[in-house]
Amino acid sequence: MGYPDRAERDPVYDPFSYRLHEHPYPTYAWMREHAPLYRNDARDFWALSRYHDVRWALRDPRLFSSRNGISLEPDLWGPAAAKTSFFLAMDPPEHGKLRRLMGGTFKPRWVATMEPRAHKPPGLVDKHGRRQDQADIESDLNGSAETASQAGGEEADVIQAGPVLQERQYRPRED
Repeated sequence: MGYPDRAERDPVYDPFSYRLHEHPYPTYAWMREHAPLYRNDARDFWALSRYHDVRWALRDPRLFSSRNGISLEPDLWGPAAAKTSFFLAMDPPEHGKLRRLMGGTFKPRWVATMEPRAHKPPGLVDKHGRRQDQADIESDLNGSAETASQAGGEEADVIQAGPVLQERQYRPRED
């Protein structure tokens, strides 16, 4: 690994490891005690493992930026990360502007009102928002990136969403 204080028997933190997912807590504890700033050379990333360090990093976007994304997967990492991770891949002030647009969404009171709908299976809706009884997946998914404004509606925050997010799908253009 190239770090003199690490031994071969030390845990390896690899978020893609199934073995880690089965029992991560010993690795997390080891990292907090021995490697609060952990380097994974194979995957080319650094990780903070202590709460106060993470909190400090989240408050300093000049030093710890999210602009390239939040994923280690090469297809999701880079300057276009906001296209796949939305405002999670943005730094202030852009992040705050989009987060405020979501308003009370995902706060406990709103989530509680949506819970009954979240347990229902989604209905079938075509790309223009019309309900239908059956779906032709191949033809329905072709051109699925069409926004609501192209289909004659208002601009869409979310192009396609499950039943819960559909409540927040359309916003007036001035937002």
